[in-house]
Amino acid sequence: MIKTTYILPLLILLSACERTIPNLEIPAKPAKLVVNGLAIADSSILVSISKSLSYKDELEFKAVENAVVSCESVSGASLSFNYRGNGWYLSNEQTQFSGICHIEVSAEGMETVTGTFEIPHKPEVLRTEAEVVSANYTYCLNCEPYYQLRVSVTLRDVPNEANYYMIEMVNQLPRINSDIDENGNEQQVYLDSITTTPWIRPDHRMSLNSSSLIIEAIAGDWYSNRSAGESAYGKQLLFSDSYFPGQEYTLQLDVDVQDFAYILSDSSRPPSAEKLLLKVYSIDPNYFNYVKNQAQVSATEDNPLAEPVTPYSSFDNGFGLIYGASMVIDTIDLLEIAPQLAEPMD
Repeated sequence: MIKTTYILPLLILLSACERTIPNLEIPAKPAKLVVNGLAIADSSILVSISKSLSYKDELEFKAVENAVVSCESVSGASLSFNYRGNGWYLSNEQTQFSGICHIEVSAEGMETVTGTFEIPHKPEVLRTEAEVVSANYTYCLNCEPYYQLRVSVTLRDVPNEANYYMIEMVNQLPRINSDIDENGNEQQVYLDSITTTPWIRPDHRMSLNSSSLIIEAIAGDWYSNRSAGESAYGKQLLFSDSYFPGQEYTLQLDVDVQDFAYILSDSSRPPSAEKLLLKVYSIDPNYFNYVKNQAQVSATEDNPLAEPVTPYSSFDNGFGLIYGASMVIDTIDLLEIAPQLAEPMD
């Protein structure tokens, strides 16, 4: 009876607080500039500029065609930009400098945005080694082993400064189309090449201690097999030098080469399919922080009780991301290190 006495007044109070508010109008905020760009050392800077959308707008890209873009490094070098169409602006010169740069973007009728990015020094890659190993599926005990490329990359970190790195691999695989030859037999026809980035992951055995991997962020579509004690696959692996400041470090990676084996086993393959480019970047902390932020956004987007994560932006008074990078490219000849990949597949 006592419980009922307390509950009934509470129900009456809550029901009495209900109120319908008709035609609630939420004012739309003024559009802001959205700037996205990439500055690779010794290359021109490419920047995309558009307008932000309100909740009333249709989801479509709104290019800004009358923007003025300028960039100046702390060393005094300056760049101007020319409009190339569809919201794209290209610097009139290549970046012959490194270090911190300030960028300013203005457009008539909109608030000027400013941002800062860094073009870092090139990474010092001491050596790379690669071999093809046979691996077993963790989820299929009776399946035949598959080929996996194991790559070791040794870096020497620059001391007395915070450095950020990224690794990705690129291959020019041909697009394949089925056709019928003059005898009525089906054959594979190779069309123009497309750039592909295979799945890569850090070998979980290379941890610096029993609980720590140096990979701190993963970009691209990725998945995890943590139940097997393995780390996640991704298109790009990012890490800082916080585990090896000013030292040499060897990072071991496993690369999925199943697609390569399928192409290389065909004697009519194009030569581009035989090469794999290993790209090692020094990257701006802007991109490193952006990827980590995106992982936090993805982890909370389906949880209504989670605290919202503000999307990362490298600009004041606007939105977007601009970052700098320098890279070193090494070529891995798949047939040289693993001629078995060219053997006909059953």
